[in-house]
Amino acid sequence: MWTEKVARAALGMRRKAFEHTVKSQGGYLSQVCSSAELLSTLYLKVLQLEESEGSASPRPFPGLPSERRERSQTGAAYHGPRSPHLDRLIVSPASYSLAVLCALSQVNRLDGRVTDHYRQDGGSLDLWGAPYTPGFETHTGRPAHGIAYAAGVALGRKLRGENGRVWTLVDGAELKSGEAWEALHLLKEKPLTNLVLIINDANFEEGPSSWVKGWLDACKPWEPQSVNGHDPLELYAGAQVYAQEGPLIIHAKTHPCQGMVYLSLAGLPLDYVRFKSSRERMNFEGAIRAELYKPKRAKS
Repeated sequence: MWTEKVARAALGMRRKAFEHTVKSQGGYLSQVCSSAELLSTLYLKVLQLEESEGSASPRPFPGLPSERRERSQTGAAYHGPRSPHLDRLIVSPASYSLAVLCALSQVNRLDGRVTDHYRQDGGSLDLWGAPYTPGFETHTGRPAHGIAYAAGVALGRKLRGENGRVWTLVDGAELKSGEAWEALHLLKEKPLTNLVLIINDANFEEGPSSWVKGWLDACKPWEPQSVNGHDPLELYAGAQVYAQEGPLIIHAKTHPCQGMVYLSLAGLPLDYVRFKSSRERMNFEGAIRAELYKPKRAKS
């Protein structure tokens, strides 16, 4: 069943991100934990994409566009060719670079040893996603910039009569930004029914964060789909809705330590996991490794 493939891919993402974080003394680990099922479901079941046009092995940094250098191929090549009937995926939070790279490696769009090249000098796998980073196609360092960018892409596709959808992954914390509210006003003016906003609301508390709740309330009369972001079936069902008056908004409730219980108990910073001492790193590695690599129980 496809949900089993999603579960394997999500586990593979967490393992890769964990190994990188331990080896590099830090990493954007909680972003992977919260979005693993979400990204795996998108790539394996939801998105209408064709095979990757990107290089399986990450290429060196291509250099910035200039009069002497043509604009290089963007990371969107890993989502396959552009066509009127195919989807586009815009990743808004630049801090999801590790999550996207791990996801691409699990769905055979990128080399499985991708984390060996991550953050290396002269490489294209930056700590923060850039236009040339696999899976990205624009600079999204400014919070919620991806919403406005995706809205522009969706508007252009609608004017051209294309029927492919534009999917945007947004982190809940980005909705604090004034740019998110500016983008919402634009969406109110343009009935972009071909746009899907997926809000990854990784929060310890039950219910949405205050800023997420305020933004969702302002979306009325649209009716956002609220789903468990770690349940592939709920994610898939929510993605099948086609909005009639505006964009489809999926509020995915997730946990920043999903799949790594010890991470929620270790007292480490979750925005960017880092260690204060070698002992802290060793304790973390031992506990998480036991969770991620525990042997499967034999079926009776």
